[in-house]
Amino acid sequence: MMFARCCRIRLRRLEPRITEIVQAALDDLERAGTPADLVAHFALPVPSLVICELLGVPYADRAAFQKRSVRMLDTSLPMEQRVAAQREDRAYMAGLVSRAQADPGQDMLGMLVREHGDDLSTDELIGIAGLLLLAGHETTSNMLALGTLALLRHPDQLATIRKDPAQIEPAIEELLRWLSIVQSLPPRTTTTEVEIAGHTIPAGSLVMLPLQ
Repeated sequence: MMFARCCRIRLRRLEPRITEIVQAALDDLERAGTPADLVAHFALPVPSLVICELLGVPYADRAAFQKRSVRMLDTSLPMEQRVAAQREDRAYMAGLVSRAQADPGQDMLGMLVREHGDDLSTDELIGIAGLLLLAGHETTSNMLALGTLALLRHPDQLATIRKDPAQIEPAIEELLRWLSIVQSLPPRTTTTEVEIAGHTIPAGSLVMLPLQ
């Protein structure tokens, strides 16, 4: 709850900056000419830069941060390379947390240190920063790209949104429901033996719950 609260507060304060990030990405997409890659010019960089703002990543580090984020989430890369990127990212997050603990800024980590520093360990703060990157980057990137594709494939729906901006928010909610960009829920461990569709799952088994 404290993580979600700090994230919401920081996002509200960052709204003008997020608008600038989106506009700059759209300008970059336009400069690329046609055809242009929406994923490379918009869907991937926008979430990454917003997360940089949330975490207080210095401007000098942002290019490397983005490249590392892409490597972590690129399923076409060998697992060894993705794991190496994850280790590099954790080391970097540890540095961010250390700086926030020494001198809490206005970013989300600084807010957590000031308001909940006695309740959160260093490892927990590093974990929160890593969770924000993994949960916020890939899902948002996928939603931006797939949501755009869905609207282009349904021009009548796109026209409705363009005519009535009040429909934008409900449209986003519906796209989130319809596209199901999260493939599965976190793993769960059964506490008792259970039978599902003729299959017996013993107690203590690790199960995955697919959403598609």
